[in-house]
Amino acid sequence: MSDEPGGSLPEDDPTAALRVATTEARRTLDQQLDTLEDIDRKAMRLLRFSVGLLGVVVSVLSLTDGTTGLRSMPYLGGGLAFLAVGAVAAGITYTASPRVAGASAADLERAAEADCERAFRRTLVRSYADWIRFNAAANARAALFVTVAILFVVAGAVGLVLGIVQALTGPLPPVAVAVAGAGFLLAAYLAGVHRQFSRLRKAKRRGADRGDASGSSDALDAPDATFVAARTGARFEGQLCHTGDVGTERGRTSADGSDRGPNG
Repeated sequence: MSDEPGGSLPEDDPTAALRVATTEARRTLDQQLDTLEDIDRKAMRLLRFSVGLLGVVVSVLSLTDGTTGLRSMPYLGGGLAFLAVGAVAAGITYTASPRVAGASAADLERAAEADCERAFRRTLVRSYADWIRFNAAANARAALFVTVAILFVVAGAVGLVLGIVQALTGPLPPVAVAVAGAGFLLAAYLAGVHRQFSRLRKAKRRGADRGDASGSSDALDAPDATFVAARTGARFEGQLCHTGDVGTERGRTSADGSDRGPNG
């Protein structure tokens, strides 16, 4: 039997489809987790850059009459404000990106007591669906926040440059400000902020619809994974063998779909 997509499934093995499903689900979950880790790294770099740049500018202003300088150079003040907002957005992205990596220790303890492989794999596949749905919403939310952070950090850097130019050459012509503003809006459009908002709304809607279908008012895009963990635990707690399920030795089955006998 091949675990590759489209591989042949033996007719005498009723768990074959579930085996393939768990393998594919694990791959999807790993890709989602890798994406979230990449977003976290970008957010941390943005946070360090924006905080460092803010520190340098504030230190320079502290050597002069900073209050007067900000009043006479509004672009500099605007740049600092944009940098601060970008730093906050990057911090939120890094600290508020919940994710589900797989079954908990308690779930695995319950799985070790399963009397049949098919019941366990059925429960695992349904749990994977919850985890993937939750991580999809988390990915959409994190991608939106990190994109907003990038845009505000870039806007802050542009504001600082305009402030420096103003300090060196005097008042800037209105066209320069208009070009900078148009460039910011164009960058936001090219970055797909509007598409990311739409993606996040769709992910939330799918989570809410799934919660309604299961008889729960909770959605899978909640701020934490408590709901997902609770539902996964309930599934593993209530797994039962059904007529036609294939019995197995009471060994463990790992979360990635590979079988382990009673001796590991």
